[in-house]
Amino acid sequence: MAGPLGVGEDPESRAVLRPSAAAIAVSTITVLPLFLTAALAVQVGADLEFSAAALGAAPAAFFGAGAVVSPFAGVIIDRLGALKAMRIAVLLVAILLLLVSTAVYTFATLLILLTVAGAINALTQPATNLYVAQRIHADRQGAAYGAKYSAIPMASLLAGLAVPLLGLTIGWRWAFAVFAIIAAVVALMAPGNRRVATWDRPDSRGVARLPRNSLLVLALGAGLAAAGGSSLAIFMVAGGVNSGLNEASAGLLFAAASGLGIAGRIFAGVLADRRGRFHLEVIAIMLLVGAVGVAAIATGNSVLFMIGAPLAFGAGWGWPGLFVLAVVQLNPSAPAAATGLTQTGTSVGCVLGPLLFGLLADNVSYTVAWSATGAMMVLAALVLISARRRVRAHESRIRPSAKTDVSHNPSSNCSPVKGQPVSRRSLVENYFAACSRGDESAVASYFSEDAVIYDTNHKPVRGATQIGQFYANVREQWGGAVWEVNTYVGDNEVAAIEWSMHGHKDGQPFSVRGSEYYEFTDGLIGEIRQYWTFNRENPNVGLRGFPYESQDPFAAFASDKETN
Repeated sequence: MAGPLGVGEDPESRAVLRPSAAAIAVSTITVLPLFLTAALAVQVGADLEFSAAALGAAPAAFFGAGAVVSPFAGVIIDRLGALKAMRIAVLLVAILLLLVSTAVYTFATLLILLTVAGAINALTQPATNLYVAQRIHADRQGAAYGAKYSAIPMASLLAGLAVPLLGLTIGWRWAFAVFAIIAAVVALMAPGNRRVATWDRPDSRGVARLPRNSLLVLALGAGLAAAGGSSLAIFMVAGGVNSGLNEASAGLLFAAASGLGIAGRIFAGVLADRRGRFHLEVIAIMLLVGAVGVAAIATGNSVLFMIGAPLAFGAGWGWPGLFVLAVVQLNPSAPAAATGLTQTGTSVGCVLGPLLFGLLADNVSYTVAWSATGAMMVLAALVLISARRRVRAHESRIRPSAKTDVSHNPSSNCSPVKGQPVSRRSLVENYFAACSRGDESAVASYFSEDAVIYDTNHKPVRGATQIGQFYANVREQWGGAVWEVNTYVGDNEVAAIEWSMHGHKDGQPFSVRGSEYYEFTDGLIGEIRQYWTFNRENPNVGLRGFPYESQDPFAAFASDKETN
């Protein structure tokens, strides 16, 4: 029988469970400093003398640091590697929790440490996203991301339990110390390092990298949703006490709501794997249901508070895993960079939401603060519906059609027609045919405006127009050179090819062989990385000893000379 992640005891299932568990543990640990502060706010506030408005500054510091770091997180993670970044992050959090336990005697000091914790968390999120993307097959990633993003309600649950079990018995400082020890143990554990994931889901291959402006709309929707969800997490205990619950009951309610949030995130992920798409629409529905729960909380009635809190937390704060899955599926070639960008919106929302809530609760009322939270959830749902329309428009522009596919004949004179996309292989072959004709404008038409070609033999060529001029010059310089695609492998986002260029030097024919890596943007070539060797004095080069003449892909234009 399958477990909560949709996996059983077979080796394939264990390959899903182990990296998922590692991602959950690391993600939970790195948000604990904030949620322990929130759950223990009554005790910590009494000791350090801060109010509800000041409590709003805690997530502002935490997620504000995240908003600053997130845009650079993808680059940092690419250099460190996902696993190394995760280990470093958990070790730093262990040290930080210990410092909170032993060295914090003013609210300002607590804010400084929460700021550092927020920066660490901003690096952890894309690192764990990349870790899951690299180690779990696409068909299981919905459950994996749902489980991974159960880290926030998991941290809320642990923090909620810490109130009666630790905070009210041995004190809030000991609660931080206990979790510092737990974090240190997690840092010493060794999650699996075997990369097994491949992006072969058909609906993700048909999307290509999502344009930056669409990612920014998604970031805005995530920010508004996070503003509402984070306010729930930060102020649920304090809000429950304000509605008439005692501190222990409010903490247990927080833990129960968090447990429902965990189940909801995992369940949403499992369903996403079966559904395969429409994730943004489902998130919008979840946010609207969460807003209904917040409306019950806003009444100030203790009974309605206990009914609305689990509904609001389970649905209104149950979307992050599903959201990240959608972003990763839309950007399979760069999951860390894409989720790093959308994480910026989430971080900004987590700053502004609780900060606004605290100001409203302190200066107006909790009812008004909760009402504003529900309104942000509704607005977030509307923005994500708008984002989904953008995605559909993007898909319709770039998804290839069998009817518009053209022959693989490298001499084809076809060129892209607006609104009528061709297959990626045909796109590359038609581009080579245009190079062979020396047609500058036709060559340029196959590239995005900001395209770039990197090469092992000359400096980068940037811009579609410059690329067209470059190849026209090369063709003229080498005696009417012609190019052909010999082998091709790829999908709608990336491709790799082997190619041949055949020209003349001093009246003698020569052939150059090489390989290239392609990235496509909005149905056009966005980037090429060329790997080949060129010797101006002896341009007839290729793989040493390779029998080009006897290989079908190369035989048509095989040089009479033996390559060096």
